Amino acid sequence: MQIISPVTREVVAEHPSVRVGREYTVLEVDARPGGNSSLRIHHADESPAIWDSAMFESADPTVPSVWVAQLSESGSLRLAPPGWLERGFWERYFDDEPDAVAIFEADLAAILRESGGVDWDRHQEAMLARVSDELRGVVRDAGGLLGAREAEDLRDLIEAGEPGTAFELLCRQLHEYEVAVTPRMLETLRKAGTAMDLNPRQWEILRVGASGR
Repeated sequence: MQIISPVTREVVAEHPSVRVGREYTVLEVDARPGGNSSLRIHHADESPAIWDSAMFESADPTVPSVWVAQLSESGSLRLAPPGWLERGFWERYFDDEPDAVAIFEADLAAILRESGGVDWDRHQEAMLARVSDELRGVVRDAGGLLGAREAEDLRDLIEAGEPGTAFELLCRQLHEYEVAVTPRMLETLRKAGTAMDLNPRQWEILRVGASGR
């Protein structure tokens, strides 16, 4: 592997985002006429970046099941999840639009799950940590409406590393107690539930309005 600067296109000795000898999961392929091809690769702590394909050698020929092929009039061939190929998708993703972020997260999880290895393990750890933080915030906001005992049980589940169980119990209690969640709280629940691949019916049935019973 050699490192090619994405700015100057020159070979450089090192770059803070990539390291020679490390394996990276390919998220998208863009092959253009004339051999100018690029790969979008997964970075655990950074945005998905595009790099020259000449930097890499293939370690696994397996193609993600969520990829489709798109051939342009100019002869460029892109391999990626279908949602990523829609016009303006990446602009919407980097603008943090919820629908684009949700599509990316779901497809990223599918690709990493199939690839296995350290990237999937790190993704799972980061996802669970993020979801746990989000659930702590929801429990804090809704705790006064659910009752002290219920809120304590939810916090115990989260701290015990059971965010999925805590999520399901929280949604069930919010529904049974007819708590009106705020739009912000519902969006947090949607993102957390989607990240854990849970049934969306759990948050879709919640009542939305000014927070209260």
